[in-house]
Amino acid sequence: MPLLAEWLGARGNHTVCLVLPECFRIDTRFARRVELEGGQIFDDIRVEWTLAEFNRIAELAGRRQPCFICDDRALVCREGSVYLEGSAAVGCVYRRSSRIGITASQCRFVNDIRARLVCGDKMNAHAILAPELGPAAPPMTLPLVFRPDVVKILQECADADRPVVIKPRWGSASIGVERVAANQVLDGLRRGGSREDRVVQPWIPLDCVGARRRLFRYDVRLFVLCGRVIGGFGRRASAAAGRAGGESKLGWLTTTGPLLPIAVPGEPAASAEGSIPLSEPEFTAVCATACQAVRALDFAARRLSYDSAQRIPAFAELQGEAGPIRPVRLRGVA
Repeated sequence: MPLLAEWLGARGNHTVCLVLPECFRIDTRFARRVELEGGQIFDDIRVEWTLAEFNRIAELAGRRQPCFICDDRALVCREGSVYLEGSAAVGCVYRRSSRIGITASQCRFVNDIRARLVCGDKMNAHAILAPELGPAAPPMTLPLVFRPDVVKILQECADADRPVVIKPRWGSASIGVERVAANQVLDGLRRGGSREDRVVQPWIPLDCVGARRRLFRYDVRLFVLCGRVIGGFGRRASAAAGRAGGESKLGWLTTTGPLLPIAVPGEPAASAEGSIPLSEPEFTAVCATACQAVRALDFAARRLSYDSAQRIPAFAELQGEAGPIRPVRLRGVA
């Protein structure tokens, strides 16, 4: 986060804008710091994470340049430039909104809107990454439809007593993700249960990290900026692996538990039970894979026109929600 803020604030003398996801609405449309309006209660931890992230970036970047957190209504594009509420010229934008309309060439962007078409579609992302990453690519990703190649993979998983994972084709945050016996999925397809909006992947057991004398499955998430890893964290399951808990969704889904720091070689690490321990070769390999993946996805995104981004699903659909997502009302803080 400090390196991202430094990059945003170090690009000449300009205003920096941090654009929230479109479900967020600020009473004044933009502010230097934001918080929830009174009376709102959310059981979605992503709301807290997003607000904490944006406020911290605004604090750090604002030490060098004027920096504002805004919703997607606050920015306008005119004659190749971006303006905040039609007045202050904006030189750099960190965008988390899926809304279209800000594409000016004279403004620097973190998170190209076209990347949503590439990364948000799991079928598309797998097709791009598989030839680039080889064994390090995401697992085989197929549409949940009754056709020979899908049946073949499912039958191989069933013969090996290996479950499969069903996911929304668009979406994130593990919403709508299920782990199912391959035979059960095969039976459903044979009965006409094809779903073009779902994908199926072979289940890949994740590594475990120790905590409270138990083992928990985990994954690692890295942030890549300008071709290098600038930070990251681990996420672990809520329930311990093995026995009854390990077979439950809380035991294999790594988005349900706490965030953990990565014990980076050469830096002071947290306690052995409070961090993800990676050896230097492991850390080097995972960073190289992340950078290679981002380069491939970014290259694919840049080949698309901005007009094609009009096909990006709404935020609620990207999050796997069945209906409109609940709006988050914010107020500016002095």
